[in-house]
Amino acid sequence: MKTFRIAIAIIGVAMLITLLPSNAKADEWDKKTIVTFDQPVEIAGMVLAAGTYVFRRASSIDSNVVQISGNDQKHVYATLLTIPDYRMNPADKTVITLEERANGSPRAIKSWFYPGDTAGEEFVYTSPGKTINEIGALQTQIAELRDAQTRQVERLDAVNQRAQEGLAEANQAAMAAKAANQMATAADRMSANADRRAEAAQFNAQAALNRIGTAAEQIESRIANMDKYRLADQATVSLHSTRMRSASKT
Repeated sequence: MKTFRIAIAIIGVAMLITLLPSNAKADEWDKKTIVTFDQPVEIAGMVLAAGTYVFRRASSIDSNVVQISGNDQKHVYATLLTIPDYRMNPADKTVITLEERANGSPRAIKSWFYPGDTAGEEFVYTSPGKTINEIGALQTQIAELRDAQTRQVERLDAVNQRAQEGLAEANQAAMAAKAANQMATAADRMSANADRRAEAAQFNAQAALNRIGTAAEQIESRIANMDKYRLADQATVSLHSTRMRSASKT
């Protein structure tokens, strides 16, 4: 039979819900509500006989723990872990949602909404066979997640390895570029020194040429003067000889 929900207000055909006057305030943390069922209803793990019960939150810290006790609140029938449930519009009366069960089983309490609340408590049901199947499915999912995690770790390791290799190559390239830059700087210095040496050599060569030219001029000048000195000596000697001959005759 297809499962469906039926919302029941304070007075319904299948059940009767009443509230104690002192617990009608929606700002009380335990949401205490007295509920009367005119037929058996199912909760997780057991069936409640027709009668009056007290629904309340069992903890002020965890709102998703519901305690169901008898009308005298001396006997606790169940303490159940619920999950949040929501409705679009709040009701001014307690609302309980039921689910039908197959094979004539009692209807099950699906959710409970306190007056004025849009957030309520949804009751969770699992059968033993379903639980085993769910555990098997969860184990399969866990194994798949672990495999996926292992593959992801391997991919991350591979990416990290490639990143390390790329970093090493980049460092090597940077070192090579630095060495090339140093070599280029040294070559520029050597070229500048060679240019300065060439300029100095050219200057020295020009100075040597200038000195050679000056020396040549001086030598040429001396040679010219030596020629003049020779002529003068010859003339003097000739004149002296003539005078000596004239004296002899006298």
